[in-house]
Amino acid sequence: MSQVTEAGHKWQPITDLPDNWQDLSMPEASSLARVWAEQRDRLKESQSVKEFNEHLRREWSIETGILERIYTIDRGTTQLLIEQGIDAALIPHGATDRPVGQVVQILQDHCGALDGIFEFVANRQVLTTSYIRQLHQAMTRHQQYVEGIDQFGHPVKLELQRGD
Repeated sequence: MSQVTEAGHKWQPITDLPDNWQDLSMPEASSLARVWAEQRDRLKESQSVKEFNEHLRREWSIETGILERIYTIDRGTTQLLIEQGIDAALIPHGATDRPVGQVVQILQDHCGALDGIFEFVANRQVLTTSYIRQLHQAMTRHQQYVEGIDQFGHPVKLELQRGD
């Protein structure tokens, strides 16, 4: 069963990668990966790299919720959370459209899911539908609904089916 969204994208359920998934890779990617690994090892213990990675982790987590329209949060507060850390005390009244505690819980879920993705990649695990469902459950642990559009084109809030 597929559905066309307003943007014209044809939605389909997620399926496992084909058995010949290695054929999808680009030959030059392995040489880039080798250079990346050398640079990573050289910079691994650098404090500035650790701080950069933590800021990037927080930014990805915050922007995920914004892109998915789970919440809105003003740019200044976003920047403050990226720089200082995810802390409810840093979110002023009116900076988001959701209760601050709920936003912080969702951000922590997204950070945890991101950590899990990095661990998944580092362990070279096989990407499966089951893993994607687990990831969805982790990312949406504190999310109660998802926005949708009814048959008349009106926006509606639907109960979120975690892992589906």
